[in-house]
Amino acid sequence: MDSVASELLELAWNELGTALLNRKHPFRTATLATVADGLPAARIVTLRHAHENQVGCHVDARSPKAREVLETGQAAWLFYSFPHKLQVRISGPTRLHREDEIARAAWERSLLLSRRCYLAPLAPSAECEPEFGNMPPGLEEREPTEEESEMGFANFAVLRTAAAIIDVLSLNYSGGTRCRFENGIATWLAP
Repeated sequence: MDSVASELLELAWNELGTALLNRKHPFRTATLATVADGLPAARIVTLRHAHENQVGCHVDARSPKAREVLETGQAAWLFYSFPHKLQVRISGPTRLHREDEIARAAWERSLLLSRRCYLAPLAPSAECEPEFGNMPPGLEEREPTEEESEMGFANFAVLRTAAAIIDVLSLNYSGGTRCRFENGIATWLAP
């Protein structure tokens, strides 16, 4: 791999790492795409992991995205930073970690307010009455205690995608630079 390609790949991973530390970084929220009944399904998720050639987020194990990952074992991610004019696409084998060491470690690092979502009475995407907030009864206006939150761990999962293919597009006034990385091979593509 030439040095320009290596620098572009390093830039992508550096920005992903920065997004983990800076909640305002544009890469912090990403589009996660899966396949549902043969059709693409995309949604916004919060980046929670970018390390060792993997990206990941937290999901409700009852959600359609969790089911879709279990069915296909694949996902694709899209990150875009307007200030940096940088787009990063990552796709590859995807695994759901539930009630294992990875899930427990992520759960322990999560905020109590974030854990409240996993106590929701209905699974994400379940049909409900109009304007139903799906907050646990009694927790609509407060975060749960540590003890109250533990019931949510049964619904908590960590989704991790191995970066089998990384496509990095860096835009600038004079055009741009785009490179696809797969199996350690960099292939330059027209932006």
